[in-house]
Amino acid sequence: MVVKNASEPIILSSSAGRTAVAPPVVTRVVDTTAAGDSFNAAFLVNLLAGAPHEECAKAGARVAGKVIAARGALVEI
Repeated sequence: MVVKNASEPIILSSSAGRTAVAPPVVTRVVDTTAAGDSFNAAFLVNLLAGAPHEECAKAGARVAGKVIAARGALVEI
């Protein structure tokens, strides 16, 4: 299970236990449209590539952070 909670730590929970991952600090929030979808996409791409769950969460947070710093849902990554 993955719980993303804005600027609070991302909670990862599985049969192996629970982990909290701090997202990067975002200093400029312009538009939160598609932030969740962007987080999910980056998380899943990394998961399917075999990355550890913590790295998947960090990747998702990085992409979501770029998305919310611009107007609209589409940004260059």
